[in-house]
Amino acid sequence: MKITFLPKSRLGKWSTWLNFIGLFLFILMATHQEILNAINSHLVIIFGITAIVLSTVPCVTGIIAVTKKKDRSILVFISILLSLITVAFLLRVRFGPD
Repeated sequence: MKITFLPKSRLGKWSTWLNFIGLFLFILMATHQEILNAINSHLVIIFGITAIVLSTVPCVTGIIAVTKKKDRSILVFISILLSLITVAFLLRVRFGPD
């Protein structure tokens, strides 16, 4: 079993790029919070939902790439890990202690 840095399969590449774009949107929202709140609250909701979807979908595509396509790359494993952390954070926020 050879582990590479870059993904070889199409699903592995999708997983990596979707996770990168989702994290970029989260960082964009965190750094420009005052500007986004001043513009329109609906825009913030759209950015938030898009960032959440783009950060949770790579977990599924990454797991499929690892199991079915045998894509053993560091970026896919990092993508799965970051997606699981995002899902755990979202579940903690939603179902955590009040």
